[in-house]
Amino acid sequence: MTVLSGPERLGIMGSIDRLYSRVTTPYVFHLEDDWAFDGSVDWTAAIAMLNDRSDVANVCVRAIDEIKEKYRARSESIVVAGRDFRIMQTTSHPEFFAWSPNPGMIKISTYRDYAPFARVHPDQMSGLMKKDGLRQAFLQPGVARHIGQGRNVVDPTMRERPKSRPQKWLRAIKKRMYYAGLRKEPF
Repeated sequence: MTVLSGPERLGIMGSIDRLYSRVTTPYVFHLEDDWAFDGSVDWTAAIAMLNDRSDVANVCVRAIDEIKEKYRARSESIVVAGRDFRIMQTTSHPEFFAWSPNPGMIKISTYRDYAPFARVHPDQMSGLMKKDGLRQAFLQPGVARHIGQGRNVVDPTMRERPKSRPQKWLRAIKKRMYYAGLRKEPF
């Protein structure tokens, strides 16, 4: 095992870049410290999904019932390597459901295609991947549950998210214009 540490706080995406850039295997499983597992990950099925479906960027092992029902309804059932998955539709959300820092596996080649990750927020990275037709698959049943709600650490590398309703509307308009090809910068 190699432990990477440094004196500066890089934020989640900078930390991903520091770690993933050193990976020499074809796949990387992303995991953070605020997840509880109630079962084992079916590595064979996760790898099979990534190899069988070129439109899947990430195989997430989060329990899908933690995702809002309106988004779960925008997924399709599929069986790969004898395991059930739910694949999110590309229209399920403008940004979410292509890649996320939830516990999941991606091909290291996918990371390299989009590196550096530190240039955007996690949901924005997912949006960039979705723009290219990629999406996320959830292994069924999911084996990880989020236990870190409300205990996030401020990421010093990212701009603060909009809080007021007009700021949120402006961000939503900018996103839609970007995805429609009317803006060069997404946010």
